[in-house]
Amino acid sequence: VLLQKSSRAPIACALNPGVDTLGVRIPDNKFIRAVCRQHRGALALTSANVSGQRSSLSVDEFEALWSACDVVFDGGAISSSRKGSTIVDLTVAGEYRLVRQGEGLEKAVDVLENKFKLTKQGGDSLL
Repeated sequence: VLLQKSSRAPIACALNPGVDTLGVRIPDNKFIRAVCRQHRGALALTSANVSGQRSSLSVDEFEALWSACDVVFDGGAISSSRKGSTIVDLTVAGEYRLVRQGEGLEKAVDVLENKFKLTKQGGDSLL
């Protein structure tokens, strides 16, 4: 999800300078959720691929980037497609906008519309 940065949140100001939004990943992966629980909080990180290139599904697929990483976890291969995560903009109160249709699209739209009662910007639901 993309959220509006708050000037009162020091960490938000330090991430992606010059950009008004902050992306928060909500992983549907038991391993990375366990890592977050072990560290007792969220992790600030980037994708394991060069921007614009295909998504990595296993740790060896981004070996060329390891030297730029503080830590590399190998939780096994990801069992999903390479279409990437669904990205949803939540910067307008009561509404959502689909930025990218990817993994988890149907589940995300269901939660946004049925649980949180948000409406799709510009009209009807995509689904």
